[in-house]
Amino acid sequence: MIVLRDVCYNQPKGEEKDLKRKTIRRNQSATRYCRNNAFALRSGLEMQGGFKNGGAAKRRIFLSAAHYTLIAFSKALILIIITAFFMSAAEEFIVFKSALGNCLEVSLNGSGREPRAGGAKYSGPAGEDLNNRVMIRSAKDMEKNSGPKLLLLEVRGAELDAEFNPEIEEYWGTVQFDVTSVAISAEAPAGCALKCNGVSFESGQEHNVILAVGRNDIEVSVTDSNGLSSASKIVILREQDEDLLYKEELRPQFHFTQEQYSINDPNGLVYNAATGEYHMYFQSDVPFHTQYAVEGNNKSWGHAVSRDLVNWEVFKRVIEPDENGTIWSGSCVVDKNNTSGFFDDNTPPEARIVALYTYYGGTKPSNGLCSIGLAYSLDGGYTFIKPFSEPIIPNTNNMYQAGMRDPKVFWLDGQNGEPGVWVMVVAGGRAQLFTSADLINWSRERELCFMDGSPMDSECPDIYPLAVDGDENNIKWVYSGGGVWYIIGELVRKEDGKLDFIAQTDKLQYVNGISELFPGSGEYPEMYAAQTFYNDKYGRRIEVSWVRDLTSAPGKVWYNALSLAQEIELITYNGELRLIKKPVEEIKSLRAETLYQAENFSIGPQSGNPLNQLQAELFEIEAVFELDSAEKFGFEFRIGEQERTSVYYDVRRAMFITSKNNSSEYISGSYYCRVPVIKDGLVTMRIIVDSSMLDVYGMDGLVFHNGYTFSSPESRGMRLFAEGGEIRIKSLAVYRLTGMDRKSVSSSSGASSPDSEDGRNKNDSKALGIALGAGGALMAGACLLWALKRRG
Repeated sequence: MIVLRDVCYNQPKGEEKDLKRKTIRRNQSATRYCRNNAFALRSGLEMQGGFKNGGAAKRRIFLSAAHYTLIAFSKALILIIITAFFMSAAEEFIVFKSALGNCLEVSLNGSGREPRAGGAKYSGPAGEDLNNRVMIRSAKDMEKNSGPKLLLLEVRGAELDAEFNPEIEEYWGTVQFDVTSVAISAEAPAGCALKCNGVSFESGQEHNVILAVGRNDIEVSVTDSNGLSSASKIVILREQDEDLLYKEELRPQFHFTQEQYSINDPNGLVYNAATGEYHMYFQSDVPFHTQYAVEGNNKSWGHAVSRDLVNWEVFKRVIEPDENGTIWSGSCVVDKNNTSGFFDDNTPPEARIVALYTYYGGTKPSNGLCSIGLAYSLDGGYTFIKPFSEPIIPNTNNMYQAGMRDPKVFWLDGQNGEPGVWVMVVAGGRAQLFTSADLINWSRERELCFMDGSPMDSECPDIYPLAVDGDENNIKWVYSGGGVWYIIGELVRKEDGKLDFIAQTDKLQYVNGISELFPGSGEYPEMYAAQTFYNDKYGRRIEVSWVRDLTSAPGKVWYNALSLAQEIELITYNGELRLIKKPVEEIKSLRAETLYQAENFSIGPQSGNPLNQLQAELFEIEAVFELDSAEKFGFEFRIGEQERTSVYYDVRRAMFITSKNNSSEYISGSYYCRVPVIKDGLVTMRIIVDSSMLDVYGMDGLVFHNGYTFSSPESRGMRLFAEGGEIRIKSLAVYRLTGMDRKSVSSSSGASSPDSEDGRNKNDSKALGIALGAGGALMAGACLLWALKRRG
């Protein structure tokens, strides 16, 4: 039995609109709709409710088959198909809304519930002509939009992406830097109050809103005398001044940052040998209008390209959210042998790039909180095509754990005549291995464990082989936990035929003192979420990290940065295997001028400062010290009236220290690393300063400290010092550095810049259209077959 209850939906009186389908409940048996609000279920229908003011009359209406017209039957069949497919088991009501703004709230299976909050009894006559137009809405959707509607909404000073429509809840627009404000005007039904971002204003009058550089959210709400309200959201993106862009105070000049907004994890690091280009994708929070945002976040893959790992040019974002979720971290591979079948001879083997990434959230709960998606590129990494409408690893009911994410994929050659295989490691909790022959169909191998057998938990996992002390006959495998800690072991196939990583060391902390920086931050430092390149032009293992911005330094339109490209090696130190990191050799191309150079001299507490005349904001220091009688020695730099940053070695404590306690008012903390001097009594320091950022490499890369100082531009002095005795300097050089070339790729190859429209592969749109068309046809066919079966 279907019980009808008359309710009224608040909408401007007399306003007629085309009605659109929303959402309805799944697996119920509403069968026919006919004119004058008549719904029939087999032989009868019971109608109950106030068709007159305050009325509670109840009557049974029997309709004969003669009353059913062919038109009504056709409409009923359409409703059956839609209802059968789209109804949500969590909903209790379907709301049919007329063109006049009236609604019938239908309680299915005779639940007899009253109309939801916001529904008012309808006072019109029974059998009012609804012009045969209905709108199907879920009760949840009804409740969300139960308030009065705006009659008009205008924004002067910005062009929005859609004309005003009371049913549209969100509008977007972009303005140039010189637009500092917009004027909002709106009209509301009589007796309703208007507010803009909580400030009242009169209907028909303008309300001025000041715009900051970046994203500006403006909410215009309308409230009636009963307290019911609704709101429209306007998002205005104000661009940075082109004359200031990348020239702002505190902006790094050769560490990668996005033009505006936030970035985090580096993703999909890959080298295209066919073009000689390194592709660096990254988590980008540049806002744009999409219906697939999760918790207000439309995280996507941004994109930058370099020919030398130093000069990076930004291109269009490549992978955006869809119904499966927003796009979180992942990796890229080069499918040279076309194991996936995505490529033909038009794409060179070295350019066959495939991305595997995390879907987070989304509108398909059956896929789990996190699942794994796939896309491939036919143009060498500039645009990507999603060949499937579903994840390749759906994680149904979170069967692989809710946090199954951050896939890092690599090719493992076969042994003893066995074929090679693609290997994927995921984490976000327990680390797990999957394998595939074609990058599409994956089999879970096993969870990874520490030496004691406990689950190996981390984020942003990476597994890669390294030669010990450069010996290619002695290869070890390294598991990296977000670049914060690592384990050395072996990657083997066990007796059960499944792949496993066998830990041969405990969890090793890098010798970088991360636990001492930012008390309370646990083991996570400024530099985090490290990922290595799938391949490299010279066969090196190259890593890039997210450098987390944990401060509130003012005047910034950018947030977070990516580290310099660093080469990783595995060495024997004091009888133990340890990773070391150094900037890639190409970084030296930034050296614009030698500011100071000297060899074989000594200084003590009473010596003058040989660097006293040097002033720089972008510079590099390289020094080799030989221990003498000094108790402490090193450098101070970015010296100002109240600011200075220190890097020094404490001989008595055998500590390598980077102190940022006086770097600026926005940051503090120190790295303390215990590193005994065991190599010829020498201590090496390499310090790279990039405006507000700092990279320190000590003991030939065994020590590395990376992060921010946010020193003011006026703090430019530097000092070499020794305390408690003398220290001998075998060599010292100071270089002035220059910023990166941000057009290094397009200026030499003609590749499309972010502002050009031809950077998007036409195959992308074509594939999307085909996918949508095919998907729609399959959906319609499935619905029709199901409905016909049910009718039978």
